[in-house]
Amino acid sequence: MTWQKQLLEFEKYLMNSGKSKRTVSAILSDLNVLEKVMASNNIQSVADLSSQHIDTYLLGVAPTTRSRRVYSLKQIVAWGENIRRITKSSRFHKILGEVDRRVNGTTSITILNRKQIEALLKAAEDELNDSSPDWYLLISLLLVGLKVNDIKDLTWGDIVVYPRKKEAYVNVTPERQLRILTNFKTFYSAYQMRKRREDQRIFPGTTARFRFEGLIEAAGVADISAQTFRWTYAKQLLDTGVSNNQIAQLMGVSKRHVYRIRKIKRNNE
Repeated sequence: MTWQKQLLEFEKYLMNSGKSKRTVSAILSDLNVLEKVMASNNIQSVADLSSQHIDTYLLGVAPTTRSRRVYSLKQIVAWGENIRRITKSSRFHKILGEVDRRVNGTTSITILNRKQIEALLKAAEDELNDSSPDWYLLISLLLVGLKVNDIKDLTWGDIVVYPRKKEAYVNVTPERQLRILTNFKTFYSAYQMRKRREDQRIFPGTTARFRFEGLIEAAGVADISAQTFRWTYAKQLLDTGVSNNQIAQLMGVSKRHVYRIRKIKRNNE
């Protein structure tokens, strides 16, 4: 079977396994990059890839993209071996394991403390204006573990505000309702009055990558990304004794991902 036919079968398998269209699209995009590496080196099967070939596949991309590309490669290898489209190779699994440990290792990452979070929110509040993104709202949502793509897809109906309780919640999925812990309600009400339109997302036109350069100095950290807030949220959950199952549900990840979060927490202590 040709590589293209394998990809078509693999796409059906991914859709039937319950993965979102966005996830399937990202995996297939990664594998199209892998196909170019294989074609340029006259390789017929992923099991014949060397560590040098995989390094080429991972070259020149952001850390989160490298991690996803390894995940995509592992997904098609597991599928291919299960249906005997790809011959099992202990040599290749050793290479893949080494790459996985190198890319997804337990290296130190930035986790914000309370003072840094407060400084960031204060800086975001000071920068509020009609022409810039509402950083206070965006940071508030990132601080409850939302991904950038989660935020981009939010509609007005996904935010629930309880006036008497002075609380606000975000509904990411029917099973995933998250309480927003900042003074979100006050800023959200003002933002709603300025921006709300019928059948419109809350943050239309928000880019896929948030740039925090203007807020970094206020927080007193060397580097901030959207993932910084996600890891900070994960650590807060671990510190309060939340179970693996609850963390997986709140963050929208698998329990395997939670185990990795625990390793990174230990590495940062």
